[in-house]
Amino acid sequence: MTPKQKAEALVEKFAGKQLEILNKSAVDAFFEVEKEIAIECAKIDVNNIITELQTIQDRINLERKGVNYLESNLIYWSEVKQELEKL
Repeated sequence: MTPKQKAEALVEKFAGKQLEILNKSAVDAFFEVEKEIAIECAKIDVNNIITELQTIQDRINLERKGVNYLESNLIYWSEVKQELEKL
């Protein structure tokens, strides 16, 4: 999944939960506000993932096996965050 696809999936995940609660007319009236809320929720989620990966990376020896995996995940989630900013 590309960072852009992941960003869109996260927004849909959060927006979907809110849309289930609202009726159709309310959804039409509040769609843009709901999307902004979903984007902000997804950004909080991604920020938490990035923070956790940075913490792990800081604690391990950079020579150990597995560091590349953490670095690539950190880059991936940073790109997801950038895609959320574009939405």
